Amino acid sequence: IRLITLNQTTTLTLPSLTSLAADDVYTLTIKLKQDATGGRAVTWASGSDTLKWDGGSAPIIASGANKETIIQFTTFGGTPTWYASMVWKEN
Repeated sequence: IRLITLNQTTTLTLPSLTSLAADDVYTLTIKLKQDATGGRAVTWASGSDTLKWDGGSAPIIASGANKETIIQFTTFGGTPTWYASMVWKEN
């Protein structure tokens, strides 16, 4: 689990996990928190892997000051794909 406080527009790159065995599963949970200003955007990058979002596109994260969003990513060994979804968004 990673907590990231956004204090500027940010690009986050997911790791490429080439050493996973075929039956391994890796999950990464990221809690994004806007700073006291808010309005910071996130761009997602997946390096050499494919990134697939639930619903087909990246969600819009909470943008208000000090608001939080939780995103979860999962990858399975033997496939260069990250599956992503928004778990929770503060209004």
